[in-house]
Amino acid sequence: MKFLFKNLSYILIPLLLEGYNSYALGSEAPFKYNPADKSFWNTTQNKISQNKFDEVLLSSFKKNAQSNNTIESAEAQLALAQGLMGNKYEYLPYLILKKIALQYPGTSVAESALYELSQLDKTMEINPFDKEDFIIQNDFGPVHPEISAFLATYRSFYALKKGFTGWVKEQIKLIDPEPSRPLDLLDGENQIYEKGADKDKDKDKDNSTPSYWSYLLRFQSAVDLVKSNHLSQAEGQFKMILENNQNPIKIKNQARRQLARIYFEQGRFNEAYNEFTQLESLSLRDQGALYLEMAWTKFYLKDYFKALGHLAALRAPYFVNSLSPERFVLEVLILRELCRYEDVQTTVNEFNNVFSSTLSAIKSRKPLRENSTLLNLTLLENSLQIEANSIDLIRKEKFRFLNDKNLNGNSFLNSFFQEYSNEDQRLQKVLDLKLEEKAKEVAEMVLETNDQMQFISYVSQLDRHRLNNSEKENISEKPIISPVHFTHLYWPVTKEYWWSELNDFEVYASSQCQQTIPMEWQKMETHFK
Repeated sequence: MKFLFKNLSYILIPLLLEGYNSYALGSEAPFKYNPADKSFWNTTQNKISQNKFDEVLLSSFKKNAQSNNTIESAEAQLALAQGLMGNKYEYLPYLILKKIALQYPGTSVAESALYELSQLDKTMEINPFDKEDFIIQNDFGPVHPEISAFLATYRSFYALKKGFTGWVKEQIKLIDPEPSRPLDLLDGENQIYEKGADKDKDKDKDNSTPSYWSYLLRFQSAVDLVKSNHLSQAEGQFKMILENNQNPIKIKNQARRQLARIYFEQGRFNEAYNEFTQLESLSLRDQGALYLEMAWTKFYLKDYFKALGHLAALRAPYFVNSLSPERFVLEVLILRELCRYEDVQTTVNEFNNVFSSTLSAIKSRKPLRENSTLLNLTLLENSLQIEANSIDLIRKEKFRFLNDKNLNGNSFLNSFFQEYSNEDQRLQKVLDLKLEEKAKEVAEMVLETNDQMQFISYVSQLDRHRLNNSEKENISEKPIISPVHFTHLYWPVTKEYWWSELNDFEVYASSQCQQTIPMEWQKMETHFK
């Protein structure tokens, strides 16, 4: 009974607040904090505008110590969180803001802490906390519509996951009360999409701009539509997100990548590649995965020079944690397509060298986590990214904290420092459980890829034996360039990889099929295809 009441309270609390939150949506002025100590707050904001974040930290420490457990103390902590965010901390300010929101509910400072959390959420590439637990389980009292939209978005995610479709409809009103492109629930499924074939008909009559949270909800609904194979509706949702230049790069990158994958699945390879090239500010792991997707796209466009160039870029030390067997499979497919059988064998040999220890570990049934290559492969799985990136963030911030003279040794912040370690341990346990199961799947994939590589090697050797004895070209051969008229310069890449040049890599591997395969074999190959 207690469990049932607890879960019902998650639903009833936001609905009871609906009357307050909805009355002023679209008409209320942007959120503005009403400080308790205006002199302190105005001075703090002036320092922030001048990027004097270290001064903000010092003054906040002093103010907090002087105003023990009062609203002024909470205000000092709010300023401290802003200063930390200015110094590129994320997890530590989250802990402080959450503490303020929970300890001072219904106050202006708690409302401002929720607002700062909503702004932090827009820019963070990872989520080191469970927002659903934090938002669903707590009553924050009446809040500004901007904050209400933030809370309603994550309540909607929770409701969709649990199947509470009626609640989702109510939450949508708090996020975007009069959308120019209305949202509705897909009958029989927990998904949201733009309804009506004439969704753009009256667009010009409505000058309202959907909020970021409306776009975030649209993105999540579009992902669900992709999963259920409603690709045309999903495409419209992703395009709408990209139309708004004010959306943070995080959500635009996610929408653009999903859109590119839809185009790829539909065989619209030029459009897919164009979207891939517009992704920006990616992590190294994501950039490595992107080059592989771009290479596959160019492969299907038969632009083998550029496809091989993207694969060559993946050899850069930057992408050691993005190493994938799939890279070698694609490379041998391209080289075999070009009848460059000697180069096929060179790539197969490289694959064998790179994955020999991994294959041995798998076949000898050693603990899969002990092999670094297999561990990195497992962490490439999207389902593990949140925990992996969160642990990485926490450990980096912890290291910075210990070496930051403005932070380490402060009695107030030291109380939060243990939470770094606690969260690290908690997330590591969650990740270990997922890794144990996922590593088995990845190990199977490596074994299957090894079989494919050996088969392609065998078939390529057979093809090679059929060829005449004409001289083979080297894979690094360059096109003939006029000594007088030229538009490009070409030079080989050996051991140095410059980040600014990776996108421009091309590998000039001309086809050897025509010069080496007898005419009757060419006819047979064409007929076979």
